Amino acid sequence: MLGNRNTDDQGSAWSGFFAFLSSEALFAAVGVLLFAVGLAHARRRRPGGGAISSTAGRDDLGTAVLVLVVVLDHLFLLHHRVLPGVGVPASVGTLAYLFVLGLLAACAWRPVRDAGVRGAFLAAIWCLAVGAATVAVAAHLEGAHDPVGVLANTGRFVTYLGCAGLCWVLVVRARRIVGQVVRRPPSGEDATAPTQPLALPVLDLWVVRGEFAQLGRTLVRTVVPVGIGVALFLVGFAATHHAIEIALQDQDTSSDASQWSGLFTFLGCGALVVAVGVLLGALDLARAWSRRAGPGPERRVISAGLGVAVLMLLVAFDDLFMIHDAILPGFRIPEVVGNGFYVVVGGALVLWVMGPVHRLGLLLSLLVGLGGLAVSVAGDKLEDVFEVSDPTLSHLLGNAEDIAKFLGYAALCSVLVAYARLVVSPVVRAAPVDARAPSRSAVGSGRPT
Repeated sequence: MLGNRNTDDQGSAWSGFFAFLSSEALFAAVGVLLFAVGLAHARRRRPGGGAISSTAGRDDLGTAVLVLVVVLDHLFLLHHRVLPGVGVPASVGTLAYLFVLGLLAACAWRPVRDAGVRGAFLAAIWCLAVGAATVAVAAHLEGAHDPVGVLANTGRFVTYLGCAGLCWVLVVRARRIVGQVVRRPPSGEDATAPTQPLALPVLDLWVVRGEFAQLGRTLVRTVVPVGIGVALFLVGFAATHHAIEIALQDQDTSSDASQWSGLFTFLGCGALVVAVGVLLGALDLARAWSRRAGPGPERRVISAGLGVAVLMLLVAFDDLFMIHDAILPGFRIPEVVGNGFYVVVGGALVLWVMGPVHRLGLLLSLLVGLGGLAVSVAGDKLEDVFEVSDPTLSHLLGNAEDIAKFLGYAALCSVLVAYARLVVSPVVRAAPVDARAPSRSAVGSGRPT
């Protein structure tokens, strides 16, 4: 469980459990931070804004990007498996990873100092660096790219501690930003008094004008561009004499497998969990506002949002960890039982959240996204049916079902972000503008005001 994913015949179905768990946690924490940064960006454009400097916002955004790089390195095993596989020495890969950690420390220094978590952040960075160095030493001693001894497992354990600490730091920083952006109204002030709405970004999903209008925006602004991007990438990938199913299939860590295997699985699931983090950040703000300042979003809407987030996390973790098609069969549980479990649990969650999601105008978009996943499951079954009788058709069905799944992920990401914006909209509209907010230069420099 402490080691990396191993899909060889000798590998356990539980291999890579903590690697995937820590990666999902970091994805979600990055989503929470991105929500706070987006909220601060809108707040700066509001008259009387200035609680968060643009420099601090850029530092936070850079921090989120570098954390994503670290997570993708953990998932793809870049610096100690992929790079050595293409002729780059493992020591060079480890130094590159440590350099990225150094960039992360430099980029996040001012934000974490402002949040008062410098010590925890430095401890997390040191854990990641020491863990990577320890695994590199173990790999050198064992003469293998993926060491399995006590020293390597100790290094991985330290790495997971660093991931946990980094998650906590990102969430604390996000809540610090939100606390500076959304001020509780003074005693006796009407929390629901109308104020000038926040300036909206170009891709406006705040205003809901019917289910079909929202569905059209989801398709035109998210699903179609993602589909075009996937198609262009696959054409370029095929032009390099690679089979496109390598990038579309689940990760394969066998010795003769391509380093590109699992690419879209990691990117799709990562994007979905980041979007879940955005929604969780919005739900946390809405819940805190309703509890401390007065009326906000309906409690049923907040509860339904939590249900949607749980459903998406279940989908992402199952796809990453291959629960229903690898772990359950390893316990002699038929795959059809696992699929039935997801149908029952997923259907129950959808029915539970259907009312609030429909009132927000997102139900059709949610059903389209889940429909993409259903088409993927059906295509997977048809692929097995035609595997012997018509291998060509089976091959096409396999690629088509993977593409349908990733387009479904794109639609679900759009739904989660739109849900977050709609949930937090009443809060930011009710939050009073603080004309005495500290100047941007003062906050950005960390000077007291």
